Amino acid sequence: MRVERAFGEEYSEENIIQRILIECGIEKYYNNISELIERIKKVKNEIISTPNWKYVNIIDKICYIFIDSVININDFEIKRLKNIEAKDFYKNFIKKQKFQLKDRIKDQYEYFRLFSISCG
Repeated sequence: MRVERAFGEEYSEENIIQRILIECGIEKYYNNISELIERIKKVKNEIISTPNWKYVNIIDKICYIFIDSVININDFEIKRLKNIEAKDFYKNFIKKQKFQLKDRIKDQYEYFRLFSISCG
């Protein structure tokens, strides 16, 4: 895919994706940015053809595109999102943001208390 830009410059889809990744600082978390670009191009078509994509949780979307099938992640904090416990934590964290601070603190305490019990 080619996109015309101002002054007649042409940019490929790969160049556009790479530019966005660099501008957002995402490229520094990966050893091979080309692999990530290819992954994004591949899943873009899958996402477009999936009618229920808009109902998928944001954490699941991020993991599906940027983490689950990508092996060259060089950042531990990002890589840990391959673990279901980390995904569940962030899903819960996002869900609770609409509550008051005291309720979020109580919920967070309860979450870690139950987690520590289940870990034994």
